[in-house]
Amino acid sequence: MRRFENYARRILAEVGDANAQFLIESLGDHDLVALLAGLPDNKRLLRNVVATELQNRFTRKTLLAVAALDLERGDDLILPFTETLSRALRVEIACVDEVDGDHFILRGKRGLPEELARVERCRQSSMALCQAVIQSGRPLEIPDIPNHPVYHDSLAWRKFGIRSYSAVPSHGPDGAVRSVLWVASYQPRQLSDEEHYLLERVGLRINTLLGPGAAAISAKRTG
Repeated sequence: MRRFENYARRILAEVGDANAQFLIESLGDHDLVALLAGLPDNKRLLRNVVATELQNRFTRKTLLAVAALDLERGDDLILPFTETLSRALRVEIACVDEVDGDHFILRGKRGLPEELARVERCRQSSMALCQAVIQSGRPLEIPDIPNHPVYHDSLAWRKFGIRSYSAVPSHGPDGAVRSVLWVASYQPRQLSDEEHYLLERVGLRINTLLGPGAAAISAKRTG
């Protein structure tokens, strides 16, 4: 235990409390564990920052590992993806819209407003943001919906108070969009490149659960 305490003391002596928070992201997993174990009780804020970073790393790695598994079709298998994704990206909402003609089938619903959570199937036109992803065939990110030049009056914001939205489409062998994985928050939110990568990988994996012959996700974003 003294080894961990010495390590933590050296880190704090070199960079101080404030800079240590910026250093945390660059430390390896083992160094983070050592730092957490060695921090004294009076460094509660810093301990919380380290613990949160470790939890986020574990969640992201777990999600990517699960995405590599060979699973069969089923909503019960989609929900763990959306639940874990919402935690990893620190957003309240995650959902998969499977395309069925001019309708969406909502799957893996996590954190949707109560009215939406009760919906199993709806017209694409009732979900304008997801419909825009279908029409463009490209990812869409809106960090702050009420200040967006096109979607500022969308139902997501006007009726449900959803402030930010990020989505990736997955394509079938014919090139048509088969599903849209989207996450949203009641706060302004812009995903990092790493978070976009995670969203795209999970979207691709979920698409394979919805049926055979899934194709790659477009990496070009709009917003």
